[in-house]
Amino acid sequence: MSHIVYTSLTNPDENSPIEFAADHRETEALITETGIPHTILRNCLYADLLLMNGQQALGAGALYAAAGDGKAGYVTRADCARAAAALLDESGSTVRDVTGPETVAQTEIAATLSEIAGKEIPYVPISRDALMSATVGNGLPEFMADVFSSFDVAIAEGYLDVTTSDVEASTGQKPQSVRDFLLANTAAVTGQG
Repeated sequence: MSHIVYTSLTNPDENSPIEFAADHRETEALITETGIPHTILRNCLYADLLLMNGQQALGAGALYAAAGDGKAGYVTRADCARAAAALLDESGSTVRDVTGPETVAQTEIAATLSEIAGKEIPYVPISRDALMSATVGNGLPEFMADVFSSFDVAIAEGYLDVTTSDVEASTGQKPQSVRDFLLANTAAVTGQG
């Protein structure tokens, strides 16, 4: 094998509240130990997750999250794939943070959802326990509710407040913003797509 490209997670350190951060941290360490040249792509939260969240927020009339006032460098899966493809032939070993063009708070996401809905969709901060209870109550298995709510805690604690120019530097194209992504996927957000 001449070069390893591995998709990891933003800031997978030992204090990360994200449930599977340890898996990525340990895998990164094992890859490094091989001595094989590698590119570790630390993908931030996928903007694509906001399609489901947005649909739920429109249905509930508010965006409920346990992210506090935190921000995240949401990135689309398409931008992650383009960056990975562009770096397949990279030489040496690097760690790259794959992010969108800016960090975004829940209030900004709610503003875009309001634009899509044509009515006010406020952001309502809630506790992780309340988020877990609501998602499990709506049918999400507890282990999945735990994982998804850990993303919110990571946002609140600043672990995902990261943005870089790595996508543009590797592909020659700026990554898509959360706002542009949500507007381009209005049908999915409104449940019509």
